[in-house]
Amino acid sequence: MHPQPHITLFSLSCLQFLIPIATIAPPIIVAFCTKDVETLVSYTGSYAGVGIQYIFPALLCLYGRKKLDSISTHEPNHHRSWFRHNNWVYFTLAWSAVCIALVTYNHIADAVNHHHD
Repeated sequence: MHPQPHITLFSLSCLQFLIPIATIAPPIIVAFCTKDVETLVSYTGSYAGVGIQYIFPALLCLYGRKKLDSISTHEPNHHRSWFRHNNWVYFTLAWSAVCIALVTYNHIADAVNHHHD
């Protein structure tokens, strides 16, 4: 048997303090060091948005289906989705790549146009 780690009240209190500070500090430091926060938000929001809206759900669906197939009893599911084929997941991932390409093009075009003004 492996010994269980001993968590004291002090170490738990430190973790409850340090984790939020470690989470909040980097964005605050970046915000204070950045002259144009709007541009920073547009970059992080557009790329993180694609990940949150398309990539993570598609991957969760894909790997969830693989796991379910490995443990399933193969009983018929009368409530299954019309979009149950994995090609829909691959289409979503391809669409996310198109979105990232379009957003990147838009950011580059804005930077070039802003530079020429």
